[in-house]
Amino acid sequence: MEMKQLQYFVVSVDTGSISKAAEMLYTTQPHVSMTIGKMEKSLGVRLLRRSKKGVEMTVEGELVYEQARRILKDMQVIQQVQTSVKSEVFCLSSMPSNLLAGLFAEFYRREQNLQARYLEGTLEMVLHQVTHRRAELGFVFVSEFQKNAVDRMLEQRHLEFHILKETRLVLFAGPGNPYYDRKSVTKAELQKIRFVQNLEEGIPLFQHPGNLKEKLVDSQFFYRGVEVCSDHAMTQLLLKTDLGNISCLMDSRLHRDSRIHRIELEDCRVKVCCGYIKRAGRELGRCSRRYIEYVKEGLE
Repeated sequence: MEMKQLQYFVVSVDTGSISKAAEMLYTTQPHVSMTIGKMEKSLGVRLLRRSKKGVEMTVEGELVYEQARRILKDMQVIQQVQTSVKSEVFCLSSMPSNLLAGLFAEFYRREQNLQARYLEGTLEMVLHQVTHRRAELGFVFVSEFQKNAVDRMLEQRHLEFHILKETRLVLFAGPGNPYYDRKSVTKAELQKIRFVQNLEEGIPLFQHPGNLKEKLVDSQFFYRGVEVCSDHAMTQLLLKTDLGNISCLMDSRLHRDSRIHRIELEDCRVKVCCGYIKRAGRELGRCSRRYIEYVKEGLE
């Protein structure tokens, strides 16, 4: 039995007519009828009842029809394998980041015939997507506050973290903040203000109050502040209140508004690492390796 016989039979049933099937298959009605006849002869059963109104399946034809459709569908999947191999799909997951999203856009523009998938989410979501092979690479920001917890998660999920660049945290403040015109502030001075933090940022400070109390700010001051999930809300709160924001120097969205000042943290410098996550022992694809080199250049 040939695949063409299955195809001609299924199309004839779907259209309800051998002549319509011939039109769809770009052949002649006698050729379709002869091909199905050979199939019926090889099986030893009649599959179709022919009439002036068209064709309809016999009981045996109904059984063969379901199997034939399944075989044709499976064959289509098999035939697409070669195309999928030739056309590499680049799957990337990242924490929300203007910098990384911009680098991805530029990389996509430079590449030809690139099929890509760009996902965004929290640190936990990025880890999940790489672990379960929904993304080959995951780009994240990890602060000193998170290092021990992240190391444990990486080990449990058989993942590796490769650092590309280190930066630091700074204070962002609007006109209503008492430190607005300062070049820098001390850890003691940070205790005197309240904060607004974006829960979708790469450095979720709210989730690490113990470390904050020891290294940066007493946690009670964060809980007296505001949590947001919006860049617009963050900007408006900084411009119209006395709240401050602590964010990563390298990728803060607040750089775009000149009315918001960046203030250095004098005696509480906290390192933040930007890097990529991959599955341990897994060799990266050609496209992923090129992208990592491109990101390295972009971070310099």
